[in-house]
Amino acid sequence: MNTTGVRWKELKAPLDIAGPNAVLPPPLRRVWYCPAHYKPWLLNSHRVMETRVILAHIAHNAKPVFGADPAEQEAEKKERAKQPKKKQRRLPKHK
Repeated sequence: MNTTGVRWKELKAPLDIAGPNAVLPPPLRRVWYCPAHYKPWLLNSHRVMETRVILAHIAHNAKPVFGADPAEQEAEKKERAKQPKKKQRRLPKHK
């Protein structure tokens, strides 16, 4: 891929604690991506995920699923268990 002359993208990364970002307060932490590895979902990811997790997603060509936090999923399951179950209508069997 020829990316000569294309600028790298700078993103805020408050959860990044590697390299020079380790001594900076969260609002000042930044990361840069080359055009070949920049993805549209990176902007939102850096607000809620650690950089090492984001880089693992990029390495495996995977896109993170936001809202897939196990604690949130467990809370949703408990909430659904509290609600009364609806009766399911059974369809007649065809012979």
